[in-house]
Amino acid sequence: MKKLSKAVFLLLLSLYSVFFAEIIAGSSNYPLFDLWGLFVVIPLYGFHVIILLTIIIRFQKGKVIPFRTMYFAGMLFALYEAYITKVLWIGFSDDPHIFLGIGLIEYLILVPFWHPIFSFIIPSALLERTLLKSSYIFDGLPNFMKHILNRKAGIISLFAIIGVFAAINGTFPILMLSMISMLVPMLLVIYLLKRRHLTNEYTLKDIMPRKQTFIILCILLLGLYVFGTLWIRFDAITLMNQIPIWISYLIFGPLFILSLSKEYDKVEQTDHPPISYQQLLWYSVLMITSSSLITIVLPNERFYSMKILFGAIVWVLLGCLFFIFSLISLCKKANSKYDVTEDW
Repeated sequence: MKKLSKAVFLLLLSLYSVFFAEIIAGSSNYPLFDLWGLFVVIPLYGFHVIILLTIIIRFQKGKVIPFRTMYFAGMLFALYEAYITKVLWIGFSDDPHIFLGIGLIEYLILVPFWHPIFSFIIPSALLERTLLKSSYIFDGLPNFMKHILNRKAGIISLFAIIGVFAAINGTFPILMLSMISMLVPMLLVIYLLKRRHLTNEYTLKDIMPRKQTFIILCILLLGLYVFGTLWIRFDAITLMNQIPIWISYLIFGPLFILSLSKEYDKVEQTDHPPISYQQLLWYSVLMITSSSLITIVLPNERFYSMKILFGAIVWVLLGCLFFIFSLISLCKKANSKYDVTEDW
């Protein structure tokens, strides 16, 4: 595989992650058009996703990746919100609910739900379904998820729900313009890849960086952590509020490692129909339309508190469910030697 082609795929993976994590959350509006987005936000998400996926792929050696492995990796990903952004310590609002030194609501939303799902699993799985011939991530999903996502109605519902989530913290027309500003360049690159017949030619394993590049990415990510720690609200760090974050690393790290210790059957080519370019266009329009309609009908000037409360409740509950499911799945794996997918 040519280095340029690999770089384009990895750049798209990074942009997917930024779109679903930052644009949908309303945290960044135009990351492709400002220096902070280009040199901090996109590299931050890209390095995390690429490094974690490389570790998973190297260990699994091209086999099916179970949902729990992706999920626990995503929880480790989420902890950057402590040392880099300080959000887990200072919260989103001016009056955060601080418990044991951390923003309780922020922690319960970002760590068990938002980053594992929106920053890591959805971008990685979508890249695989739209551009690659492998189905490592999709085949590792629980059966009920695959049953939903194998149906067109299920995928339509998923993108509509993502649009609804985007509208919770978004305003019209800023949200619409923000989504378009990232979707158009990404769709253009995807179109060019398809014109050059580079899609459905490689597996997820093929596009992962080699050892030397992987080491360089790790060093660059470490540099971002040092920069964020020292440059962004360094005064927010205390000895006591770091303890819950250290404990989180000590819990989620071993869970991630344990989730990697399973043997899975190899899957080199998907039996599931890939998402076509036309479908991707329609799903993008659906996200923009659903989010725009809600921001118009329920403007933040009148309904912000209600939307935020609704979103917080849904996201915390979903995060708890995903975490419990992943823990149960990890415990169940000891009962059988091989389990290509989850039974649930």
